[in-house]
Amino acid sequence: MTLYHRTDAISAAEILASRRMIPQDPSGNLWFSDRDDDPNGLDYGDTVITVSVPASICRLDRFLTNGETHYTIQADDLRPQHFK
Repeated sequence: MTLYHRTDAISAAEILASRRMIPQDPSGNLWFSDRDDDPNGLDYGDTVITVSVPASICRLDRFLTNGETHYTIQADDLRPQHFK
């Protein structure tokens, strides 16, 4: 699956340099959208990180009325090769 995570430009650069994400949520979850133009994610930043991950590590979070789908992934399940 190709998914997208919105963040600020500084954080995006750090994520891409390290090829890992550190969750802000104590659950260890990271949130992703199936849309790179996620209109609901604009509050999270102006830069989009793209990952290509196996569906088996994605958990459906919710369907939105605009046709967008949100997923969560445990940070420990992301591998360097998942980052594009």
